[in-house]
Amino acid sequence: MSPADSSSNCDNLEQRCVKYFRRVLKAEFFSGYPIYFVLYQLDKI
Repeated sequence: MSPADSSSNCDNLEQRCVKYFRRVLKAEFFSGYPIYFVLYQLDKI
C-alpha cells in the first residue's frame, strides 16, 4: 500500500464521517431533542 493510497483513504473516511455527523446532527435538531444538549447536560453533572 503506497502512502498516497492511505492518505486518500483517510480523506474519504473523514468526508464520510463529516457527512454522517452532519446528518445525525440535522436529524437530532429537527427531532427537537438535540443529542448535544443532552451530552452537555450530562457533562455538567
